[in-house]
Amino acid sequence: LDIAEHNGLCSLFEHLINDCGDVWKMCHVAYEVTGMKEMQIESFYKHYDAFYIDNCDIIKKYKAKPFAKIEKCSEQDGIISQSLFQKCSHEISSNVYQDIQDMNDERSILQYLCAALVKIGDSCS
Repeated sequence: LDIAEHNGLCSLFEHLINDCGDVWKMCHVAYEVTGMKEMQIESFYKHYDAFYIDNCDIIKKYKAKPFAKIEKCSEQDGIISQSLFQKCSHEISSNVYQDIQDMNDERSILQYLCAALVKIGDSCS
């Protein structure tokens, strides 16, 4: 990726997490929204090559954050739940990725991506 592409990817991640993720505030309390945003960042981080996104501010902030999560289920249940979420969100994000390849209008792409995040929140949680 050249610098412009890298900056665009970082901007896209930040927009998806911060702006689109704020849609969850309508139905969830702050700590739930934070957790959902962190899961989305983890998903992006695992899906995209770290080499390309490690220097994005949102990734740096996420990696620097000390995690003090209260475990609500067993480790095995957590692994199963995470696997199901990842499978679900990967299916949706893969379809979105293919669909936006032919789109040229930035606003339409952003709306489509935000709708996909809502769909992930509704379908994969």
